[in-house]
Amino acid sequence: MADRFSNGNFLSRQIGKLKTHIKKKYNMEDRQAFGFCYLMVILPVITFCVFWLYLNIDSVFLAFQDGDGNFTLDNFKQIWTAFVAEDKYGFNLWDMLLQSWLFWIICRFCWVVQTLSTYILYKRIPGHYIFRTIFMIPSVLGGIVWTLIMKSFVAADGPILQWVNMMGIEVSLDVQMKGFLNAIESAVPTLLLIQVLPAIFQFSFVLSGAFARIGDEMFEVGKLEGIGFIREFITISIPLVWPTIIITIIGWFSSIFTQDNGAFLYTNGKHGTASVGFYLFYLAKSITDEGGKAGLYGYPSALGVLFTAITVPIVMVTRHFLEKVHADVSY
Repeated sequence: MADRFSNGNFLSRQIGKLKTHIKKKYNMEDRQAFGFCYLMVILPVITFCVFWLYLNIDSVFLAFQDGDGNFTLDNFKQIWTAFVAEDKYGFNLWDMLLQSWLFWIICRFCWVVQTLSTYILYKRIPGHYIFRTIFMIPSVLGGIVWTLIMKSFVAADGPILQWVNMMGIEVSLDVQMKGFLNAIESAVPTLLLIQVLPAIFQFSFVLSGAFARIGDEMFEVGKLEGIGFIREFITISIPLVWPTIIITIIGWFSSIFTQDNGAFLYTNGKHGTASVGFYLFYLAKSITDEGGKAGLYGYPSALGVLFTAITVPIVMVTRHFLEKVHADVSY
C-alpha cells in the first residue's frame, strides 16, 4: 500500500480516470461551457463567503467578547436582564418577543388564505387577470414605496381617517390628532393590518409557478372521478406542490424570532410595536451612531447567537415532520 502512494503514479492514474470519465460523459460542447459555468458560480460563492460566512463567524466571536476583546459571558447575562426589565433604550425583550410571535402567527395564518386565493386565480376565474394585478401590487412595489404610501393613508390627514369620519365612526382624539400609527390604542392593530396585506400575497409568484407545473391530465382524471373544487385542491394540487410549500414553511420558521414587522419604518418601535427583528436592527444602528466600537456589538451578537441556537433545531424538526406528510411526487 505504501509503494502504491509513494511511486507518484497513483495521482496520475486518478487524474487519467477522471479525464476518461469526462470524455465519456460530456461532449466537447459541454466541456467548453464549463469555464463559463464556473465564472457564473464563483461570484455568488465569493459573496456567500464574505457577506454571510465571514460576518456570521465574526458575530459569533463578538458574542463572547467585552469592549476590550476579552472573553466574557456578560453579553448573555445582559439578555436575561433585558427579559425582566427595560434596557437603556426603553425596550423590554420579553414584550418584543411576544409582539414578534403575535405578528408571525397572524401573518402565517393568512398564508392559508393566500394559497387558496392563488389557486383560485390559477384556475382562471372570470376577471382573474385584474385580480392578479391588484394582488401583486404589494409585492411589485418596493418596501420603501409601500411604506410611504401606507403611512400617508393612515396619517391624521390621510384618506382612511377621512373615510372613517364620513361614515360616522367614532375614534379617539389621540387618533384624530396623530393618525392611526402614532396613537397608542391603534398603532399595533394598524401595523398588523398594513403588514398582513403584503404577507397574504408575498409568495403568490412562487405558488403560481408551482401550480402551473401541474399537468391538465391530473385535473381531467379528477373530473372523471367526480372530485369537486375543494377536494381537487386538497387531494391533487397540494400534494403535487408540497415541496414548494415545505420550502415556504421552513422560511417562516427561520424568521420566527427575527421578523421585523416593519416597525422601524412605520413607528420606530413606539407604542408597543417593537419586535425582536426591529430591536436587533435598532441596537446596531444605535451603536453605530454612538461611535461604532467593535466591543459594543457583543450584546446584539449574543442575541443573534441565542436565537439562532433556538431556531436551528426548530427548523430541522419542522422539516423532518413536513417531509413525512406527503411522499415525493414526480410529474
